[in-house]
Amino acid sequence: CLELKLRGNAVFRNLLIWPYAVSGATIGIVFHVLANPVMGIFAWLNAIAPGIWAPYSSPIQSMLLLIVAYAWCLVPFNFVMLVASLKSVPDDYLAAAALDGAGPLRRMLDIQLPLIAPYLLFVFVIDLLESLSNSFGLVDTLTQGGPGDTTNVLAYKIYTDGFMGLDLAGSSTLSVLMLLAVVALSVAQFKLLSRFQRRGVKA
Repeated sequence: CLELKLRGNAVFRNLLIWPYAVSGATIGIVFHVLANPVMGIFAWLNAIAPGIWAPYSSPIQSMLLLIVAYAWCLVPFNFVMLVASLKSVPDDYLAAAALDGAGPLRRMLDIQLPLIAPYLLFVFVIDLLESLSNSFGLVDTLTQGGPGDTTNVLAYKIYTDGFMGLDLAGSSTLSVLMLLAVVALSVAQFKLLSRFQRRGVKA
């Protein structure tokens, strides 16, 4: 459906890419206002059942709120990459498969999915790296790691331990561990992408 030429597709794609151009801190502030239990968009739930919507005191609700906000940040990049990868699939392959009687689902599973697998791997690794290194602004403005340590991600914990708790040794150790994790994921990504490219050349 991403490749369908429908009226308004260009406007829809432009609107969808906007969240990726906004900083995590800004998105955190927006979601903080929207999720406010007193005047947010879900405040009416507390009028029906007082206390049912408490995203800043309920660990489950605060985690779900953070997941939704972070997913909203990443959707534009993933969308652009997915559209670009689908457009890279040669039309001749799809036309030949259609002549052989393959339906849309079979064409997607047998042709499109294997060809866009490197793009999917790239997006997956980039999302992991983003969640490790660039989640600080969103957490700081939305939940501040609470309630308790429910949403205290690694990047925010490094900040609180080092700059607020003055535990420089522990904060430095966590920083090195995060750096090693980022390097390991990057190396694994390059190796897997190289393997995909070699298979493509052999094919």
